[in-house]
This record gives sequence, C-alpha cells and structure tokens, in this order.
Amino acid sequence: MLCQQEAQQKINANLEAELKNCKETREAAVVQARAEMKEQLDRCAAEGSEFDSLRDQILKLVSVVDKLQGQVNQQSNEIRRQADEIRRQADEIRRPADEIRQLRERVDTLEGYALASRTRDMLSFALHQDNMGHLNG
Repeated sequence: MLCQQEAQQKINANLEAELKNCKETREAAVVQARAEMKEQLDRCAAEGSEFDSLRDQILKLVSVVDKLQGQVNQQSNEIRRQADEIRRQADEIRRPADEIRQLRERVDTLEGYALASRTRDMLSFALHQDNMGHLNG
C-alpha cells in the first residue's frame, strides 16, 4: 500500500507540475497574445489616424479645387462678357465703315451718272454744232 501511495503521490506531483507548467505556458501565451493584440491595435490606431489625416488633407484639397473652379468659372464668365462687349464695339465700328462704303458706292454711281450726263450734253452740243455747220454751210 505504501508503494501505491508513493506512486499516487508521484503521479499527483507530476500532474501538479504539468498543470503548473500548463498554467505558466498558458499565462505566457495569453501575455504574448495580449502584447501582439495591443501592438496590432496600436498599428491600426496609427493607420487610422494616418487615414484620418489623409482624409482631412484630401477634403482640404477638394475645397481648394472647388474654390479654384469657382474662380475659373468667374473669370470665364468675365472673359465671355468682355468678348461680347468687344464684339458689340466692333459691330459699332463696322457699321459706320459699312455706311461709308455704301456712300462711296453711291458717290461712284452718281459720278458715273454725272459723267454720262456731261458726255451726253457734250455729244448733244457737238451734234448741234455739226447740224448748225451743215445748215450754215
């Protein structure tokens, strides 16, 4: 019986040692897993804050681009308005030039009529002189 008790005590001691070893291994694994999880959470938080920072920068850039687009649109509208004004002024300048051209054409036509009328008068006079010469001669 004594042998059996000693064997039982040895088995119990071995079991207790193994149990203690398992507890220590488990505790070490839990500590290591917790450290790894904390490290991973820290990395995620850093990436998250980096992401937040990048998102904020992107939003600022989008705001700047929107403002610039608004300025470009205003400038484009102003350029269009100025171009319309220049076209209107060019039309006003062309109008008198067209009127002058038309007046010149009318003057040329009237000068042509005047020349034709003088030529006709001179021919009539010459014919009249010729007729008078035949009558007198």
